[in-house]
Amino acid sequence: MTTLDTLSHWRLERDADGLAWLTFDRAGSAVNALSADTMTELAVVLDALDAALPKGLIIQSGKATGFIVGADVNEFASLDTPEQARALVARGWNLFKRLAAVRYPTLALIQGHCLGGGLELALACRYRLVADQPGTSLALPEVMLGIFPGWGGMLRLPQVIGAPAALDMMLTGRGADARRAAALGLADARVPPRLLLAAARQLVLSKQPARRARGLGALANHWPLKSIVANRARNLLRVFRLQERLKANGKQIGISPAKHVHVVGAGVMGGDIAAWCALKGMTVTLQDQDMTRIAPAIQRAATLYARRLKDPRLARAAFDRLIPDPAGNGVPLADIVIEAISEQPEAKRALYRSLEPRLKPGALLATNTSSLSLETLRAGLTRPERLIGIHFFNPVAKMPLVEVVHAEGDTGDALARACAFVGQIDKLALPVKSAPGFLVNAVLAPYMLQAMRSVDDGIAPETVDAAMVAFGMPMGPLELADTVGLDIARAAGEELAGGAEPPRCLAERLARGDLGKKSGRGFYTWRDGKPVKQSAGSPAAAPAGLAQRLIQPLVDATRQRVEAGVVADADLADAGVIFGTGFAPFTGGPLHYQGSNA
Repeated sequence: MTTLDTLSHWRLERDADGLAWLTFDRAGSAVNALSADTMTELAVVLDALDAALPKGLIIQSGKATGFIVGADVNEFASLDTPEQARALVARGWNLFKRLAAVRYPTLALIQGHCLGGGLELALACRYRLVADQPGTSLALPEVMLGIFPGWGGMLRLPQVIGAPAALDMMLTGRGADARRAAALGLADARVPPRLLLAAARQLVLSKQPARRARGLGALANHWPLKSIVANRARNLLRVFRLQERLKANGKQIGISPAKHVHVVGAGVMGGDIAAWCALKGMTVTLQDQDMTRIAPAIQRAATLYARRLKDPRLARAAFDRLIPDPAGNGVPLADIVIEAISEQPEAKRALYRSLEPRLKPGALLATNTSSLSLETLRAGLTRPERLIGIHFFNPVAKMPLVEVVHAEGDTGDALARACAFVGQIDKLALPVKSAPGFLVNAVLAPYMLQAMRSVDDGIAPETVDAAMVAFGMPMGPLELADTVGLDIARAAGEELAGGAEPPRCLAERLARGDLGKKSGRGFYTWRDGKPVKQSAGSPAAAPAGLAQRLIQPLVDATRQRVEAGVVADADLADAGVIFGTGFAPFTGGPLHYQGSNA
């Protein structure tokens, strides 16, 4: 029989103020994970505290690796029957329900990772304090494996931070660092590590009420908004399944992974593609006319590695894999050569003519073109089927989607290999047929043009953008146009607008040389990389139906791309627009949104 004296994983101490300090230090493990034996012992601790009530209970970790990383995955792997799975869920549910109901205040003292079941345990406490330091992370990552929080987290998280934010965490696996956890209300406060113990003591003895969601987040927990939230949750589940379908495109059986990538063109796109491939473990040679053109890309890569790879040794290793190569010596060694030069067909074809004789047998030749057809670019190649489109989006490190462009009649070998490469670098591969704008740019262009025509009609850019952010877009269409570049937006619009006159507001800005973010002025003035808006912009100030009028051209263009066979089906089109543009995920995608609102 387990008693306090025979605990292996927990240490219980009481101080002079009557506070109980419970330290989780799982035996024989570098990390704290919840398992059958650790939870059995936690029940024993709660029995002892019921017998002699403390002034409060503070739960902390004895591991330098963090608070609790979740449940022991080995126990999930050993489940053989539905009954065993139900028993595992019931065990955690009942134990955390018991913790939440104790008669004394409880606090989770969180440093480092607080994941999955660990976050569910913390939610069962009255208070949560997080260490304000790098590495603090609160998340439910198991949802990315199709496992949903079954130990009370689905009930308690919306109560603490509101339904919209809770759904985002529960359905995407997205986590929160110390700053975001405090901003969401997931943590009562973020505290410097040296002050954690004193702050925990003070908060528990304060006996203040438990934190609860307020404002719109709280309203969304109640009918009728609760039913709206539930509908959005089903759509997010759909998006999760669409994401898994895109991931499957990158898992091509029998294709050897690429080891060496050669990128020609060290501009923003080419340089960032090269940096990302090196981050993902490949040897990368980066070619341009001279080192002065390559140097900015190398500097950006160093910044990326320092931010993404906290260990300086790993950052150095990634940096060493990125090799400046003005002479193009990496071409004969590469498994895949990616061209990312200017959008001039003749310049691209001349480059291919010089590259093709130097490619090793079996190497793939790819273009990052955003608009030119493969048929145009393949002219003059000895083996035209070897050229395929691999179209990244800017910024490369943040945008998950990559369009893999193939031409009519392609056999599929190059397509399969390109999709496998995209999966290898942890991006989502969307096969699309060669057509102007492919999918994503083809649907964005009419959307941005419609937004500009609204400005021509007298609506302020801030109001247009606010209406679409309220709809659920990550940024407004005019801020997006400024970010992309108004000259690029005009070029895309001319190709896809069927010869229609450009919006007056666009032509006027281009005539003044106002190109958007890169020139410092477009629809907005840009300072320190951010738009300066004359007012915050209010969706309430927008004319009735503005958001629907703006989004309709995007929906129509998406449907047209499916009907033209540019993308295989409506689900993949929805997936591409969501992951390529940030189209409000809770809608389920533009075509799903249109169908559900018909």
